[in-house]
Amino acid sequence: MLNLKFKQVWIYGLNFLLIFILAYQNLSFYFGSYWKEKFFQDASAELGMETGLELQKLGKDYDYYLFGLPRVFAEFPTTDFLTPDNPKFDVSAESIPELSLNPKRGAYFVAIPENQDLLQQIMEQYPGGSFEAITRRMDTEVLYYAYILPPQITDTP
Repeated sequence: MLNLKFKQVWIYGLNFLLIFILAYQNLSFYFGSYWKEKFFQDASAELGMETGLELQKLGKDYDYYLFGLPRVFAEFPTTDFLTPDNPKFDVSAESIPELSLNPKRGAYFVAIPENQDLLQQIMEQYPGGSFEAITRRMDTEVLYYAYILPPQITDTP
């Protein structure tokens, strides 16, 4: 039987080195290739991040309306973290007739593919905005549809 005796300082040193290497590998992957390449398994998490980044570009004078239920909701943690100052609203088919936009504020409407027809109703009710289809980063599948109304349009009766 092999009887190895190591000094206590060597044991602590090897443990520290092993922990340091594992921590470095995990952190460099998470804040490196994972973050840069935007690896997502869950479309809801990807939608939350992408809409949050788009809202950051649009600015604090835009309200966020999401046709995402039951899969994703407007105050998804990632979206809320990225844009804490933008008001966020979950919208459904039943709430479209009584929907009124805040004057002098832009409106950023987002619909998951299953709710694209609801976004069409918004486009008819509030014409003049811009429409776009956003695909997933790692796929050609549509992640969501967006309709953007600038503040000038929402301010007109």
